[in-house]
Amino acid sequence: MLLQTQPKIEKTGSHSESTLNLNGKYSWELLFDIDNTHNSRYIIRKEELKVSLFISYNQLLRELQEYARKSHVGFESGAKLDIISVSMSSGLDSSMSQKFESTTTQHGEKREEFTKTTEIKIGPNSRLTLHRLVFNGPGISYVTDTLSSTPHDIPDVIISCTVRAMNFLKTISVVYTEDAVSKPSNSLVEVDGWNTDINDGFNGDYVWLVPVWTTNPAEAATSIEVIIQGHRNDHYSDMAKGAVGSFRYLKMIHDFVSTQRITKLKLWRTPHRDVTPSTRGWKHWTGDINVNRKGDFLYVCWEAVEI
Repeated sequence: MLLQTQPKIEKTGSHSESTLNLNGKYSWELLFDIDNTHNSRYIIRKEELKVSLFISYNQLLRELQEYARKSHVGFESGAKLDIISVSMSSGLDSSMSQKFESTTTQHGEKREEFTKTTEIKIGPNSRLTLHRLVFNGPGISYVTDTLSSTPHDIPDVIISCTVRAMNFLKTISVVYTEDAVSKPSNSLVEVDGWNTDINDGFNGDYVWLVPVWTTNPAEAATSIEVIIQGHRNDHYSDMAKGAVGSFRYLKMIHDFVSTQRITKLKLWRTPHRDVTPSTRGWKHWTGDINVNRKGDFLYVCWEAVEI
């Protein structure tokens, strides 16, 4: 395991963030063991060494997630972590440190390989045991071109990861106010900055949608549906309260077979019937909230992640 025996945990200024300090370790792998003890001549060999670097945000995240699960570092049980920042202590080549920090901060993956030719010379009546330096840590594997006949201990490299629990949509509260000034500050925004009052243009109450978040994927919604019907359902809050016409509800879908959870959502308002949120890059959206009543077409759009 590449984590410290007792990893250091530091709380940041935010209660929702923690910094986990993990260890990257050096080791020496045996490359050649050439016995020339029974030969009075030199042996000269040319060898091709493959140098490789692999960096993976997903691998780093998996190891952090596993550590958090086992060691109860202050996150809710089942929480999925998001990496905010990554840094390395001195001890690894600075260019490699920069590549690691850049790749993982961008949630990416990097592979590099090249072959280097080196000449090995073994003296008469001697033996050469040659080792190569390898570095392994959470999210990184680096096979170097550093060779030594006298391998020695090298201090660990500290990999500091600031993480927080991901927020998933739990439900959406329908909030009523008597005027637009009283709109909740945490209500959904509209993609293009248009009016977010669901009842806009239909009189009735001012109606706002306020997302409620959870860090527990088991509590999170997997999809959202719009329900429009002619009779009241007291289990839901009417998005058309005070307006003439049908009752309009939002229903959270909790499909526990699904591996997707909602992490971001907005309203999208458009006057055009034949335009869908996909034109703005959204992959998921509800049916039209305003169906069968005049006015704009109105959708709740969302993004989801695999858990």
